[in-house]
Amino acid sequence: MKLKRLLVLFLCIICLCAFVACEKTNGDIGDIEADLIVTLNSIRDSDSTHDSFHLFANSSQKRTEIAQKIADLVTYDIKETTRDNNEAEVTVAFSLPDAVAVMEASLSSAESVEELLEKFESELTKKKYIIQKNITLELIYIDDHWYLAPNLEMNDVFSGGLLEEYAQSNFNSFNKLLEDAE
Repeated sequence: MKLKRLLVLFLCIICLCAFVACEKTNGDIGDIEADLIVTLNSIRDSDSTHDSFHLFANSSQKRTEIAQKIADLVTYDIKETTRDNNEAEVTVAFSLPDAVAVMEASLSSAESVEELLEKFESELTKKKYIIQKNITLELIYIDDHWYLAPNLEMNDVFSGGLLEEYAQSNFNSFNKLLEDAE
């Protein structure tokens, strides 16, 4: 009788160990940050063959040469990561060129489109035009990876601020049309 109890206890311990070993986890903070780094590098390098963990990303989207030069200048540092089950928030400090300020400075002295582009490219890397921006990004755990949720503020970072400027310009033009229609 003792042998049966001992055998049952032994089988229970083996089953428990097997369940613990097979338990699927959604990783730790290091896994979250590793997937985010892969994704941010892939976004920065639009010609990348890296895997990307970006929800609703368009992998066939290519940038113009000048837009890629802006994106290439973006650097980042992960500051803080918090996790709640299958969701995470990561605060990232971005360093990026202020492409709007560079464009304004280039426009003031350029006499042709070619000259404008040359001045823009030469001014783009100057330290006085590099700005800092902290953004909190949301990630969602799906199929063994942490996916970056869409974030317009982060997309604007990789455009050097031109995306926001363009959107604001369109918004202002639309409002003017509405005012003129009244």
